[in-house]
Amino acid sequence: MKYAISTMYSTRYGSMKKFFSDAKKAGFEQIDLSSVLTEDSLVDLLSAGEFAISSLHAPVPNRISADGRWLPELSLGSVIPDERREALKSVNSTIDLAARLKTGTVVIHAGHYYMDTQLELILRKMYLKGRSETSEYEELRKKMIKERMMHSKKYFPLVLDSLKEIEDRAAKHKIKVGIETRANFHEVPDYEEMLSIFEAFPRGALGYWHDTGHAEAQSRIGFTGHIRWLETFRRRILGVHLHDMKKLRDHMAPGTGDLDWEMISANLPGNITHVCEIGEWNRYGKVKKVVPFLNSMLSR
Repeated sequence: MKYAISTMYSTRYGSMKKFFSDAKKAGFEQIDLSSVLTEDSLVDLLSAGEFAISSLHAPVPNRISADGRWLPELSLGSVIPDERREALKSVNSTIDLAARLKTGTVVIHAGHYYMDTQLELILRKMYLKGRSETSEYEELRKKMIKERMMHSKKYFPLVLDSLKEIEDRAAKHKIKVGIETRANFHEVPDYEEMLSIFEAFPRGALGYWHDTGHAEAQSRIGFTGHIRWLETFRRRILGVHLHDMKKLRDHMAPGTGDLDWEMISANLPGNITHVCEIGEWNRYGKVKKVVPFLNSMLSR
C-alpha cells in the first residue's frame, strides 16, 4: 500500500528538497499538495525535483483573497456573491492545476456557516473537563444543532449550486473531487448534508474524502459517530486523511494517539488514496514510524 504525506508537514522545513528527502526516507511514496502552499512555495516545490503527486487539497495555491482573508476562509455557501465567486474560482483553479499536473484527485472543503463558533469552543472545554454527561452540556449541544439547522436550511442550497459548477469543471478534466469530513460543527457538510449531496449527485466526479481526526473529534463531543461516516459512505470514498489524536487534539502522527485504528482498518476500502496529514509540530522521529505502523494496521 502506498502512503502520501501532506505538504502540511513541509512548513517545518526551509527547503522542499530536504522535505522530499525526509519523506522518502520515512517510506512515503507520494506527496499531497495542500493549501499551505502559496504561489511562491508551490514554485519552490515543483522545481525541487521529481516526485509522485497523490492529490491536491484546494485551494492550491493559497493566497490572500480580495477581502483580506486567506482563501480557505471563504465559503462556497456564502450569500455574499463576491465571496462565493472567489471561493468557487479557487477550487476550479485547483482542478485546472491538477489536470496540468496529471493528478486525478482534488480534495475540497464544501464551505461553512457564519454561526456562533464560540458555542463549540465552550462545548469542547466542557468535554475536556469531563462534563459531557451533564444536562448543561446536552442543552448546549441541542442549541448548536438547532442553530445549525436554521443556517443549513437557508444556505445549503448555495453549497449545492457551487458543487454543481465544481462537478462540471472536474468532469471536463476527468478529475475526481473528494468532499472532506470537516473538523468543526459550523462547517459543511455534516452527516445529513453529505447524504443530501450524494442524493443530488448520485454519480460522476464527486466523492467522499474521510478525515480520521475530524470525524473522531465530532464523534467525541456528541455528534455523528465516527464509524457511521465510514459505513454510510464507503462506496463513495476516494481517499482518507490519516492522523491520530489525543482527547481533541488531532493531526498527530498515526500511532501516537488514542484513535481506534482497528475500527478504521475494518471500515476503509483498500483501493483509495491514503494521505497522512501530519502537523508540522510532530517530531521527525515519530514521522519515521508512521508507515510501518500503518502497514501493520491497514495492510491486513
